[in-house]
Amino acid sequence: MAPSNLDDNGHNNVDWSHVQTSEQSHIQPLPFTQLDSFENDNSELPNFSPFGSTGTEDFLQYIFPSPQDAMMPLSPSQNLSGIATEANPPQDVADLDKGPSQAADPSPPALLQLNAMLHENVSPRSFALVLGHSLIREIYQSARYKQRIREKGINSVFFDACISLFFSQFNPTFPIMHEATWKLKSTGPFLLLNMVAIGSLFLGNSDAISKGELLWEIAQAAASTQWNYSYELTLRHVAGDYPNTQIVGCALLGQVYAMMSKSAKLRHMAQTLHGWALSWARTLGMFDLTLRGLEGLPDRAQTTQAKHAAWQQWADVEMQRRIVCGLFVVDAQLARYARGVPLGRHVSNPLHCIASDAIFTASTPEAWISQMEEALEDTPTFREIFLTLFRTRSACTLPQLSPFSTLVLLEGFQALISESNAAGAGTVGTPSQLEIIDALGHIQQLCLARLGDTIDAVELRIRWHTLCIDAITDSVQLFRNICNTSQKIFCIGQGLPGTRSDIKSWTRSAEARAALLHANTIQHLAQRLHLGRAHALSMPAAVFASATIYYAFFGLGDHEIRIPARYECKDVHAYMFSKARALDTQAAQKSSTLHDYLLGRPVKSDYRTVNLRQGLYQCQIILRTMASQWGIAKDMLDILVSWTSTTRTSDIE
Repeated sequence: MAPSNLDDNGHNNVDWSHVQTSEQSHIQPLPFTQLDSFENDNSELPNFSPFGSTGTEDFLQYIFPSPQDAMMPLSPSQNLSGIATEANPPQDVADLDKGPSQAADPSPPALLQLNAMLHENVSPRSFALVLGHSLIREIYQSARYKQRIREKGINSVFFDACISLFFSQFNPTFPIMHEATWKLKSTGPFLLLNMVAIGSLFLGNSDAISKGELLWEIAQAAASTQWNYSYELTLRHVAGDYPNTQIVGCALLGQVYAMMSKSAKLRHMAQTLHGWALSWARTLGMFDLTLRGLEGLPDRAQTTQAKHAAWQQWADVEMQRRIVCGLFVVDAQLARYARGVPLGRHVSNPLHCIASDAIFTASTPEAWISQMEEALEDTPTFREIFLTLFRTRSACTLPQLSPFSTLVLLEGFQALISESNAAGAGTVGTPSQLEIIDALGHIQQLCLARLGDTIDAVELRIRWHTLCIDAITDSVQLFRNICNTSQKIFCIGQGLPGTRSDIKSWTRSAEARAALLHANTIQHLAQRLHLGRAHALSMPAAVFASATIYYAFFGLGDHEIRIPARYECKDVHAYMFSKARALDTQAAQKSSTLHDYLLGRPVKSDYRTVNLRQGLYQCQIILRTMASQWGIAKDMLDILVSWTSTTRTSDIE
């Protein structure tokens, strides 16, 4: 039995003294050579934990605090005066939280009040009168979860590996946590569990994924039902004045895990329940964050402690801004998976754009101050940028935006496209298809073209081409028409399409041929991503959209198609949406090859050949790479395998 970490007053006294602070060190990425051997033996992984090398019980103590440590006052309606008590509470209730050989740690926050009442010898019948039957059931869940943690061998070594991988693998593609100032002791249990769960996906084996899913389940079971307790605990025990990061950050990471999960049940839950996180963010004032200018920077002559305190304060506010932006990203992607309407109003997002990567990744207060001094003081809001993108009809400029800010803008386009597709016709306040296409062209010129050839730029270009496909044709509905059978990727819980569109006629249209150009570009861009950066949240859906366009042609017998060797997307869109699709259009004058291709005429010069079967195989390879982290990619891969394994070409006619 591990020694207790509680003092005489019942407070948690885990020794943090040997943990390096952010001024000394922060978690370093683990080399993959060490991770390859992680199956059932964790002995080779380094240990950064304050819980010691075998700290399962201390880990449980942190996740499930003691009742004295966070006792909640009774509300007036819960006064215990006059309630009958019993000298000896029933053994089966009082001992529910005991392990096989020892008394388990006290109950989690959701159960603290009831647990304390147990120790006060209040009768079980009174428990139900005071707190309801739901909390009684949670007693059983608490004991069960603790026992499952012990049985799975979740210890500090596993914890360390997952946290390290969260920062080295996940955070670069979805940068919401400020690694340089992150401290374990300043992280609430629910947020920590979600970080560990996501990190477990990058260990790449079923044992680690199973452990991570259990920790995610614990976090969601507690956090989603007991936010009042969670909020109070965060205020009392988490360092800093910004508990919003802990609460809404937990919700965001939990949604990310569920959205990308192998489990269709979790994905369905993410699609139906994600609105409460946006509501919490608004309730907690996270849409009213002010932009801190140069006047808030500490002087270089100030003490290191003062500069670090200012840095930490800035990081807390910046993380809140990024967490809200992350909610918008997930909102748009969930709307696409559900083929529904997004819950957030993306184009009216009042937040200022987030800080540049150079500022956010600064590793010292001095480096942060230097980068802040070089940054623009007047950063526009997302609402202002959307107005610029949709109102401009001539050359305009935007400040240099960070990749994550650009992603938030792109997901705003996804929200508009999803709203338009779900309505099936024009609606009040929603831009037309032509306006969306025009604005996509503007963001490509004003933002994407300025990012160079970095990995972030490649990921964003893939996202942009996917949006172009969805703006031209509803690729989710196209997939449902092609599949015409039960599947658990899109529109979970909805029936099959009432009517099937004529896919053969669609493939002969200019819209289909333009979509094929974007699909081919997505495939080639995705092949450029190396293994460590092939897991952006939007990547599986992008590759699957590309494969869906391929199969719409391939399934009808078109195994090879000639496309223009050189073209510009703006010329494609200019031709498609010109009022008179005639030979004298601007696009036709620039490229007769492009014009012939879009009209379905034989392309005789300046072309290259796309082998559709080979393209589908390449998409399978890319999805197989992603499937080791994102379970939803495995379901997509299975569909692609079924498409390429059949020799029939009449299934979608």
